[in-house]
Parts: sequence; C-alpha cells; structure tokens
Amino acid sequence: MSFLTLDSKDGVQITISREAARFSEVMKDMMEALPEEECDLPVPITEIDAATLTKVVEWCEHHREDKEEGEVFDIKTLPPFEKQFLDLSQADLSNLVYAANFLGIELLFEYSCEAIAQRIKDMTTEQMREYFGIVNDFTQEEIDEILKLDGWAEEFGDEVPSEHSHC
Repeated sequence: MSFLTLDSKDGVQITISREAARFSEVMKDMMEALPEEECDLPVPITEIDAATLTKVVEWCEHHREDKEEGEVFDIKTLPPFEKQFLDLSQADLSNLVYAANFLGIELLFEYSCEAIAQRIKDMTTEQMREYFGIVNDFTQEEIDEILKLDGWAEEFGDEVPSEHSHC
C-alpha cells in the first residue's frame, strides 16, 4: 500500500493511504495529474489544522474499503460509525465541515452537515444564534417591519415572541 504525506497548516505531517485519499477530489486530481515520484513529496494542506486533518484522514481510512461509486447513502440517517465519529464540539464539527468542503470529500461533508442539522432542528432562532455565535443586529423597528411584511413568521410560536425581544 502506498501513502501520501499531508502537511497541515500548523506544520504537522499526516499520512494517508492512496486508497483512502481517493475520497478527496482534490487529492484524487493531484494523484492523477502528477507523476508517481512527485506524489512522494509532502502535500501542503495550508487551510486545515493538524487536529482536523487527522479526523479527515481517520474518516477516509475507515471508509477505504467502501465502494467508490454507485452506492446509495441515506444522509438523513447517520450510520453508527458516523454518529459516533461526528459527536464533536460545535467548533470541531464546523472545522470538519470546512475541511471536507475544501478537500472535496462530498460524503463526509454531507454527513457532517446532517449532524449539524440534527443538532439544531429543534432550536429556537435565539438558540441557533447562540450555537453559531451570531449576534442579532436587528433593531426593534427592523424586526417590526419584517413581521409586518412577513406575518406568517409569527405562526412559528416561540420563534418570534409576541414582544419580538430576541428576533
């Protein structure tokens, strides 16, 4: 089995098997475009830190034997491995989503996004703001105008309280 060496943004080198690297469109394209001897050099992955890159490699190696094409996945139901693997802090899960998107690992990206969706699906608007660290910068006048134009928004119970204090 041959390997690629990935150089994370914080300078840590991480190895991944070529078989596992095929999940990444970026790495697959690189392996196809470069001669074998040039693939022996460390590949700079300047956008992803070592901890996140290690998680990405762990996921790819776990799925190394999976079929590459034609397999149908139900993204709405996270398989047991994915459910446990994606049981991360909000920050780590967000970093994983970014890394999967950057490296073109579609299935990991979709599973990670689904894990976030499952976490926030029953949250109020204010809870989602807190979860994602979003500051409400609407004035009370703007909130009132939105509710006037989009009155249907009040149908969502605690999503828009009658006093509109935390829209």
